[in-house]
Amino acid sequence: MARITKDKLNGAGDVVQADAEHLPFKPAAFDNVVSVRSFHFLPHPEVFLDEANRVLKRTGRVTVSFEKDIRGRETFRKLMSLPPSKAERTYYTNPEVAGMLRNARFETLSLGNVTKLPLLLYWRTQNDRILRKVHPRLPALFGTVGFAVGSKRDSA
Repeated sequence: MARITKDKLNGAGDVVQADAEHLPFKPAAFDNVVSVRSFHFLPHPEVFLDEANRVLKRTGRVTVSFEKDIRGRETFRKLMSLPPSKAERTYYTNPEVAGMLRNARFETLSLGNVTKLPLLLYWRTQNDRILRKVHPRLPALFGTVGFAVGSKRDSA
């Protein structure tokens, strides 16, 4: 991913590959920290959130997306004849992630679902015209990817 991003930037920016739980940046260096589709793979996501707080400016924001803990995930996997994942991950509920944000001194600004259906259905859809039409009307009950946005609490 780092190589692909570097290629796409075409020399217009820097790509730093690092451990999310030990960010190699000075305090108060960024306006935003974003973790897309990786939060659930972190062994200690609360350490990452503390690190995000450290490297964010006073008014900074953190955004994370994560695989949700939902009923029926294993049944769906078996119905789709998918092998079990080899990658270790932890599934979270939206309230659990909101609690982690609070514990890391963030105010939760937004919390919800990225998907309304299992992510695999989006990946396997050949023609998404119908999906795009019904998607806004669907409840988010079956969504497997959540998101949370937190704002750094002013410690002053």
